[in-house]
Amino acid sequence: MDITAKREYLLKMYPGQKWLEKVSRMSDKQVAAIYYRMIQDGQKPVKDDPKERQATIYDYDEDGCFIVRK
Repeated sequence: MDITAKREYLLKMYPGQKWLEKVSRMSDKQVAAIYYRMIQDGQKPVKDDPKERQATIYDYDEDGCFIVRK
């Protein structure tokens, strides 16, 4: 896998402008190190699974309990 593919993999890990900016400023060696660490830890990109999404304040009731939605 070339460095461009590794950068794309990292960008899929966390959606957001700040992460995109951080990854674009990283050196090739830093990208490779983070990529291999994530692979070793078994982390998978959030964007690859359409069922996964980030929780928002609307996913909690007034008591602060998480609302399970199907």
